[in-house]
This record gives sequence, structure tokens and C-alpha cells, in this order.
Amino acid sequence: MNKLILWTLPLLFLLTAAPAYTDESPERNASKLLRGLEDLKGKEIKKNDFQDGMDAYLRRDYKTAFRIFSALADQGQATAQLQLGELYEFGWGVPQDYTQAQKWYRKASEQGEFRASEQLYRMYLKGQGVTKDEGEAQKWARKANEQKNNRAFEYYRQKAEQGKAFAQFKLGEMYSKGDGVSQNDAEAVKWYRKAAEQGHGSAQNNLGVRYSKGLGIPLDYIEAHMWFTIAGAKGLEAGRRNRAAVEQVMTPEQISEAQQRARQWQPQPPQ
Repeated sequence: MNKLILWTLPLLFLLTAAPAYTDESPERNASKLLRGLEDLKGKEIKKNDFQDGMDAYLRRDYKTAFRIFSALADQGQATAQLQLGELYEFGWGVPQDYTQAQKWYRKASEQGEFRASEQLYRMYLKGQGVTKDEGEAQKWARKANEQKNNRAFEYYRQKAEQGKAFAQFKLGEMYSKGDGVSQNDAEAVKWYRKAAEQGHGSAQNNLGVRYSKGLGIPLDYIEAHMWFTIAGAKGLEAGRRNRAAVEQVMTPEQISEAQQRARQWQPQPPQ
């Protein structure tokens, strides 16, 4: 199967796994039949012609792909710049030229295309067309990681605002850790709560942790116990362990109140 070549960073700089947050997925879109590519020579190539280029690429018609990606890259389309860099790097449809490959990878990277930064990382790590430089390679690895986190944050933010609990939970995690966004305990609590109120077990447990430690919210053992209980009832072992731990610093009356709140709790609609 012809696949777009993607490169993986070493374990030290392994990028955090994330769902497909980019809208462009060549493998999924390549099912469309290529039509009229032979007539493109005198045609003005527009940004929506990227699919034609990708279809040609996947058919190994690299000369056609090169012509299309070149035009799109000149128009500033980051994904086309990435693809053009790859064609130059491997000499597909054009004589191999590492200098041109780096040029287009850098342009794509400047627009936030993390895969271009990964390619530059690899070239510096192996000394392909440049002097081998592990320090420079690590710089590009860090940039790729930052760009990927930024892309993930934008994806989760969009989905979270649409009321998706899984995205609200992930957004809470990103604010909690400072991944792709400035660390913010209050924002972490906000998004954990939205997901928890919809019934997301891990968000319920994490919200309980924050109540138990007073992170981004006033310390409240009763609320912490309640959320741990609810999460535990969904089968989350972490919730059960945390509930047992917080009970060590609670009075019987507080535990009873927390249990009552847990029994009365009902999931809320998306918000």
C-alpha cells in the first residue's frame, strides 16, 4: 500500500499520542478517482486541488504530484509545502535536492506543520544534506512536540465547546499539565467539571483529586469523596483508591454527607 511517509521521533522526544486532529487524511481521501489530471497543465491550480496532488502521489505519479504541490506551495499551503519537501528529499518526480527539501520543510514548519519539523529533526539527526548536529535535531524535536500539542489543543478546544465530554476531559488535562497552553488550575477544574457532570469517569476522578488537594478550587473533602465515589461506581479503580485515602482525613458525618450527595447525583446534558 502506498502511504504518506511519516517519521517517528526517538523515545526521548516521542510526541504525545493524539487522535487525528487534522482534517486532511490522504489515506481516507484517496478513494476518490483522479479525473482530468492530464488537462491540468494550462489550468490555474487552486488550494482545493490538493486532493488531486495527493491522489497522484498515492498512485506514484510523482511528476504530476510535484507540479500540483509546487503551485500550492507557492500559494502558501503548508501541507503542500510539506509534501513538496518530501518529493525533493527523496527525488520523487524531481532530482533529489536536500537544500530544496529543507527550504520547504522550514516554510511548512513556520506555519505550524509539526510533520515538517519532524522531518528537519531527522535530517539533522542523520546528517542528511546538513552537518550532523544532535543539538539542532533536538531543537526541531522540541518544536515538533510543541506544534503537535498546539494542534491538539485547538482540536480539543473546538470539540469541548461543542459539548463533547472526551474533549472537555482532554482539555482539562492539557490545562493541568500546560501542554499546548499555559498551565492553569482553574481552567483545568472548569473543563474537568463539564466532562464529569456528563458522566466521564476519569474527569470525575480528576475533579475529586483537585477537591482533595485544593488545586484550582477550595479544598473540600466532601466533594472529593462524592466524585471519587461516582467514578468508582463506574468501575474506575483509581476512584475507589482515592475515596479510601480521603476517608482517612474525614469525619463519619462528612463521609455520610458525601455518600448522600453521590446517591443524589445525576448526569447533566452537554454544555
